[in-house]
Amino acid sequence: MEQNHILEHNNKQLSVSIMRLKEKLNLEKNESKACVASAQRVSDQSDEVYQKLLDTRAKLSQLTKQKETNDKLLHNKIARLQLQNDKLLDRIRNKSGDLIKICEHKSCYCDLTMKVRKTSLQTFM
Repeated sequence: MEQNHILEHNNKQLSVSIMRLKEKLNLEKNESKACVASAQRVSDQSDEVYQKLLDTRAKLSQLTKQKETNDKLLHNKIARLQLQNDKLLDRIRNKSGDLIKICEHKSCYCDLTMKVRKTSLQTFM
């Protein structure tokens, strides 16, 4: 009978140990599920961030091409205007002779002297 009592006592201890292990196993399963869910959220967020990066790169590439196109257009327009300006300055030089001083610097256009103004007024009168 004493042996039966010892076996029952051991059985209860084993049952308690098994219950504790089951509880621990359930707790670890829940933590594992929570960890997987968290990892999935991080993965989803990472995918979103990566997609935004790709979209931003595409937009940057598009804007860079637009900028290069605009730069070329402006460069061509400036070149055309400079050419027109040079032609006009040549016409003024040819028509006016010494009466007009033309500034050779790119920042200046031309300097009409009082002598030219008087001559021009006399021509029209």
